[in-house]
Amino acid sequence: QDPSDPIADLTITINRDDEVPTGAVKMWNERLALVCSPEVGKTVKTPRDLEEMPKILTLGRQEYWHILSKALGIGPIDMERGFRSNSSNICLEMAANGLGVTASFASLIKTYLDRGILVEPFDVRPVSPWSYYVTSTGLGRGGAADRLKDWILDGEP
Repeated sequence: QDPSDPIADLTITINRDDEVPTGAVKMWNERLALVCSPEVGKTVKTPRDLEEMPKILTLGRQEYWHILSKALGIGPIDMERGFRSNSSNICLEMAANGLGVTASFASLIKTYLDRGILVEPFDVRPVSPWSYYVTSTGLGRGGAADRLKDWILDGEP
């Protein structure tokens, strides 16, 4: 996208903390979580159990697994077995349907946990190097975009 031709007054993007677009503001400090369906969760007793389980990988975010495996104190996770999607929401839906375990932003799993269709087998939420960022083009009329940005930044995930 050409930055001189903005398509919106505000944009929300997911970026690595070391690749933040100019003028972008972090919305919150994101954490990672490991989740699965309640049925699959009953079979996960120790972090080592993850080695044999099907993984659900978010393409472009394999780093999540490396961070979680380190936080759980286990070695590298074999990511050759399992399912893949380029959408975090699809990965969460696959996990909710019992297809394996997935790593995701903690902010994305709250509704699934509240509904009881996903569980966290381990109480581990390491800091993510990826976060949501909001950018304002500064071209909004009457300051509405800036007020919306301020309102977004005052909230919590």
